[in-house]
Amino acid sequence: MSLYIKYFYVSAFLICGINAQNIPILTSDFSNGLDGWDPAQRISITNQNSFSTFNNYIQITPGLYSGNQGKKLIIHNTSDAWTGNYNSKGVTGIQFNFANWSDIDAASIRISLGNRTNVMQGGGTFWVSDSFQFFPENSGWGSVYIPISESTMHRVANHNGQIGIDTFESTLDTIESIRIFSSVLGYAAVGDEFEGIVGFDSIALVGIPESSTYGLSLGLLLVIMTIGFKLKGVLLNVWFN
Repeated sequence: MSLYIKYFYVSAFLICGINAQNIPILTSDFSNGLDGWDPAQRISITNQNSFSTFNNYIQITPGLYSGNQGKKLIIHNTSDAWTGNYNSKGVTGIQFNFANWSDIDAASIRISLGNRTNVMQGGGTFWVSDSFQFFPENSGWGSVYIPISESTMHRVANHNGQIGIDTFESTLDTIESIRIFSSVLGYAAVGDEFEGIVGFDSIALVGIPESSTYGLSLGLLLVIMTIGFKLKGVLLNVWFN
């Protein structure tokens, strides 16, 4: 096999390996506001006790407000940036940092996706992650990754008890809301009651790069091949021979 062909295969392997990894598609680091995360009236931005020094994050204090909603550990986003067609965006998961400073309650962190903005609405289909990440009482900061796929999520009913009939694929075509919440059983997208202070930071959708990125990678591959071919008599012969 010629040196040129060998270099082609090695370069292609490296480029494809990079693209096969999940990379951040969209990130909220709260350096310039809430980025659409609600309920805004219950969220504050601070850098006290942050995951890293002087780093802004959002903090909520469920259980300190009147009404059922105020007792839930939940944040959600219906903004254009965080919704839309997750299939075309290549979304495969979500990752973020979470802190539990409650002295009373542990947190079982899950996510839900739906093609309605709110579970209180009629119709639509909502999906909740099968697994959760557990944070004991007063456990502080930790990292969370939750995959987004049909094999790792299940349908749940809306507030009226109706379970949607949309497939996972079609739901991802028209996402209107994403929610992060605490639920032990995960049978609904509304979460369990909770009391205490919690924090969220660096919330990111991750996924496989879109086709435009593959085009860029192919261009990078051609550049690498060209440079390698020119240097084959100097460095590559040492490497491969």
